Amino acid sequence: MRLFNWLSCAVLSGQLLIASAAVGQRNLALSATVAPTYTTTNYARQTLYPDSDGQVVEPVHLAGQRSAPGFVAGVSLRYTYAPGWTVSAGLLYQQSGMRQQRLPAAGEGSTRVTYRSVRLPVAINFKSSPKPLSPYFTLALLTDFPLTTRLTATRTGEPTQQLRVRNSINPLFSAQLGAGGFCQLSNRYALIVQPTLAYTIGRFGGSTTTSPSLELGLQVQAVVGF
Repeated sequence: MRLFNWLSCAVLSGQLLIASAAVGQRNLALSATVAPTYTTTNYARQTLYPDSDGQVVEPVHLAGQRSAPGFVAGVSLRYTYAPGWTVSAGLLYQQSGMRQQRLPAAGEGSTRVTYRSVRLPVAINFKSSPKPLSPYFTLALLTDFPLTTRLTATRTGEPTQQLRVRNSINPLFSAQLGAGGFCQLSNRYALIVQPTLAYTIGRFGGSTTTSPSLELGLQVQAVVGF
């Protein structure tokens, strides 16, 4: 009798573990993300000083409102904790670039400035309908860890220079809103398309100088459930 009870408990425990694992699998999903972006920044007389590496270089002066197209790409892990509600965290690569004209007194030419960062998004998402096609909303905190800024300097009558500017290691925080559509393609696969808007909150950790910026994006996510 004791052996029968022990076997019954073991079988029941195994069934519960399998059921729990199945639920956990259904609640987890991996998404691949890509988004073209367009960032507008209001610079308050910022100057970039590139590393010379033995070259004759000149600083790049930025002031006023400037725009920079770019892109974001990477992966995220999603967890469904209630019907329609998910939380997600990811690892993304962000890049944007703009062209700055040389000062008139220095002669003709321009410098392409390419900003890069590793972005860690943490988001809460809401799918408003259980139907296969549903409105989809996102509120996210973006943490950008800057990488080295690339400069490509083109000067009339001079060779093109490939330069770099070291950035502060302090992360830059932004708040992001997204509103779009969720399409359930099958039991495991889904597609999310969202226009997004991100605004810089600030740079913490000892550096308070931040140029306010707005980033518009069109985020496309391919989702695979486990």
